[in-house]
Amino acid sequence: MKTKSFISLLCLTLGMFLFQACNDVPSPYDIPGKGDANSIYGTGTKDSPYTVKGASLNQNGGYAWVKAYIVGYIPTGDNTSSTISDIIFGTEGAGPTNIVIATSADSKDINNCMAVQLPSGDVRNALNLQAHPEKKSCSMAPWRSTSAAPE
Repeated sequence: MKTKSFISLLCLTLGMFLFQACNDVPSPYDIPGKGDANSIYGTGTKDSPYTVKGASLNQNGGYAWVKAYIVGYIPTGDNTSSTISDIIFGTEGAGPTNIVIATSADSKDINNCMAVQLPSGDVRNALNLQAHPEKKSCSMAPWRSTSAAPE
């Protein structure tokens, strides 16, 4: 009987040791939704563009690449409030100065959207929904900014 108790206690102790020994072993792969922010949201480079959430968390006044879908625009002009809650999910009446990007082509949830001011020049000419309504729902990695153009 003492031998049985001793073996049971030995197995329990060994089991506890083995379970504790595995706590600090890192995963050899990224777990979706876990890990560092770069693996979840991107780094803003052409090779690792931000997600919409990553771009909204990293608005530092510089330029970055963002992987998203163009879903609409925010109306601008006189007597227009021009906030994210004013999104028009479509192209009818779009102006050339901004687009709204989202995590999916059919997203209509403003929590998954981000407004992008299009600077005048090539970017505005290429991406605005007024001149290019066919760009709606396109998957792209446009850059966005609140200051000067990238080199």
